[in-house]
Amino acid sequence: RIASQSGDISIIGIGRGAGGSLEGVQLGIDNSTGSEVFSQSGTISITGTGAGTLDDNRGVYIESDAAVLPVDGEIIIVGTGGGGSGEGEENDGVDVAGAIEATGDGSVSVTGFGGGTTSGKHQNRGIDVNGFVSGISTNSGSLTLDGTGGGSVGEDYNLNDGIRFNR
Repeated sequence: RIASQSGDISIIGIGRGAGGSLEGVQLGIDNSTGSEVFSQSGTISITGTGAGTLDDNRGVYIESDAAVLPVDGEIIIVGTGGGGSGEGEENDGVDVAGAIEATGDGSVSVTGFGGGTTSGKHQNRGIDVNGFVSGISTNSGSLTLDGTGGGSVGEDYNLNDGIRFNR
């Protein structure tokens, strides 16, 4: 757990390497213990850049057992998917399988840029919200999502959505 009552939290991660599954920031490991980033009134800022040339090089990956939970503070998440020179898939900018939830007056801003920019094939989404427990919500603050799909164009290059919601 990463927590703060009133101070800001900043998390920055850059994946390195040439293969797959090289996330910039990964919260959670898909088990029952969960991971949480919590702030009562401070800003939570998470920035991640995926690496690699193959699949699953997400900028920011919030797994199904993870949550980002400010009360009155702001959430700012920016992710850029990797897989820039290979034919990779699932190089999402921000992949949300868990929860991003501002429960008080806090606002949420999520910006994602899909990877696989030179020859990446499918599913290089800017923002991908997927899974049974996934969601992005606020109580009374503003909610902004800005996603740009990656990959290339052509017959075999599809599903590079800017933003996708799939439950």
